[in-house]
Amino acid sequence: MATFDPEIIVATFAAREPFGNRVKFVKDWNLEVKKLVEKWTKARESSDQPIVHDQLVFAAQVVQYMNYITHLPSAGKSFPNADKTIPITLPANIPLYGPRFIPPGYLDVQKRHASPDIKPKTAYLKPLHIIHPFYYPQLRACPRCGSEQVTLQGFTTTSYRLVHGVSFEETALGCQVRCRPCSDARRLGDLEGPCNFATTNCLFWENWDPNAIPRGIPMFFKRCAVTRDLYKLLIEMRPSMTAGKLEEHIKQLHLLEYKERMLEYLVFFKVRSMQISAAAPRLHPYSEPYDENGYRDQSITADMISEVYQGFGERSRRDESIKYTRTLDGECLSMDACFKAPKRGAVVVDSKGARHRVGKGGILSVINERSEIVAWRVCQTKKGAEMTELLSALRTRYEILGVPLPWGFIVDDCCAMRPSIEAAMKDVLVLLDIFHCIARYTAVILGGKKNPLRGTVAREIRDSLLKEGATPDKPATYWARGEQEEKLVATYEKWLQHGGIWSAAAPKCHACQLEHVQNGCLTRLNQNIRSDGSRIESLNRQWNAVIKHVASGLANYLALSYDFVLRKNIRTAMRNPREQRSDFVESTYGSHYVGLVDYVARLWNCLYEESKAKGTADHLDEAFQPLPVLKEVLSGETFGLALTQGMASLCGKLDIKELVKIEDDDEPLVLEDALDESTSPHEAVSETALLKAMDIDPALLLVPLEARPDVSTNPSPLTNGPVTSITPNRGGEGGDGGGTP
Repeated sequence: MATFDPEIIVATFAAREPFGNRVKFVKDWNLEVKKLVEKWTKARESSDQPIVHDQLVFAAQVVQYMNYITHLPSAGKSFPNADKTIPITLPANIPLYGPRFIPPGYLDVQKRHASPDIKPKTAYLKPLHIIHPFYYPQLRACPRCGSEQVTLQGFTTTSYRLVHGVSFEETALGCQVRCRPCSDARRLGDLEGPCNFATTNCLFWENWDPNAIPRGIPMFFKRCAVTRDLYKLLIEMRPSMTAGKLEEHIKQLHLLEYKERMLEYLVFFKVRSMQISAAAPRLHPYSEPYDENGYRDQSITADMISEVYQGFGERSRRDESIKYTRTLDGECLSMDACFKAPKRGAVVVDSKGARHRVGKGGILSVINERSEIVAWRVCQTKKGAEMTELLSALRTRYEILGVPLPWGFIVDDCCAMRPSIEAAMKDVLVLLDIFHCIARYTAVILGGKKNPLRGTVAREIRDSLLKEGATPDKPATYWARGEQEEKLVATYEKWLQHGGIWSAAAPKCHACQLEHVQNGCLTRLNQNIRSDGSRIESLNRQWNAVIKHVASGLANYLALSYDFVLRKNIRTAMRNPREQRSDFVESTYGSHYVGLVDYVARLWNCLYEESKAKGTADHLDEAFQPLPVLKEVLSGETFGLALTQGMASLCGKLDIKELVKIEDDDEPLVLEDALDESTSPHEAVSETALLKAMDIDPALLLVPLEARPDVSTNPSPLTNGPVTSITPNRGGEGGDGGGTP
């Protein structure tokens, strides 16, 4: 992009004047620049804004250029009877600069002067963005009411404002837009608030669709403004690192740019010093990076990064995440609650400074057989009523989409969750995931992780339930109910006779899991789709990694959550076969900015239909189809944190499940990895929580269970005494054994 050199511009414009008027033109130009600088200096003194004379002069030169080109007699708006929709045009002998004006650099100085004066201050000037309808015709409308009956009242009275950039700071200068209808309504007392807006003020942009903001315009917030490049960098990278780390990375980029500019000065000075001239050039000290009277660098801070990302979440990411999630469905759903992430992230501070954790019920997530998140909520209690509300809204979505309800739900505590699920979706199967079944067995192994046979036992328990484990290409296949029962009993008895494997807590655990098997909780109606439980556990770890080891305010926590859900769903969809992806997802090419993709598609389709109506679309192939758009499902579902009826409802007394502690959230968890000797399933869940759910005394883990020759002994399976042969209690008492799904 060409640099804006005021000397060249003034000389070019003066050459268009009559010969005798050229000197006067230059004088008048410079006088207007001087008056504008003095006016801005006074205004900035009263508002405590930094006063940098050279930067103000550069901005004033740009304003004079804007005033000149927008008042030319040849401009389209001045033609008699000209249509107002005709854009302003410039004659061929008027150079077009902007909307980003780059100050002249050392190369301009070197090529414009025989004996250039190479000084450090040349590198101190910052680019200037002009936010004016000349460059962006969309701005010629009231941001409040949308009326086009507006008047432009010049540029802002305090000159430019600072704009944070990726590697150096920039500036922006906007014009003032006054809405006549709003002004009249305010004068009559029918309207409160401003009717005069500056295009560099966040109030001007707060009602804009983020996708409609013209490309290249900086993003303006209450406390800061950022270039579009920095904005895109922040919203893309913030989920993968903290705001503090981002601040440090951007600071390093600024320091790198600072040293590169210093090197550029020295290189050009060295070239200049080799030239023969009457006056030898003088080497001047280069300013420190944060000198207010010199380089004046000020990279973006962590709190400003949080404000930018929060604004992105509230204005864009939340809506597009919800809209896309509402389009998803599934035949078999897995559901679980993650507790660790809300404990770290969903924090609010009251008026007294006390910190409170919101979301004590964890993040309740529902995924389909393709591992897409179809619903999620930050539960404020551990009551089943919140689950019922979430699933009732999900049922409404299925009805709107016109697809059958899921045939099953895979959960980690089927008997505890069954009433809440069936309250929303009747006749649905509530089944146990194999992951937690195996984890409960490994939790009662004598010696725990130190037992060398622990991994072998876990694999044999799995083989008792599965014909074949899941692979990346196909789902797991399950034995029939009778075969599962036979093989599970044989495996348990085998290791009981072996000795040194089961603790005294094993009989009760075995009774509970065997009852699940006998009730069919570990069989699957459709084995052609994935219905294991390790995928939801992997999702829990990813939830934990969203704000790993970093406390976050509630607003940023929710913004990160909406962002995570949308990114994961798009990434997962693109990994699935083409026949499982919608045309809209295919049109994204993997981009998670689905709001922009949808906006572009709708605009294209609208213009295409208008072209067809005007008869100007004949050149398009007959096979051309409009671009796919994101389906809008008005199910009324809410995700994230919501005020639910379950908080105050008497029917919400059933706990979803007890707290499950995740020991390690570094890598995604898959079932095959969990069954390895070094990463058995119970490493991902707390043994204490599993034993508590089965009503087993943890002290029994220290007592070995010895095989006895009298296998006819058959005490109640729910007692804690040592037993060798167990008849499951089919009454559903104790533990988490339950009724028929």
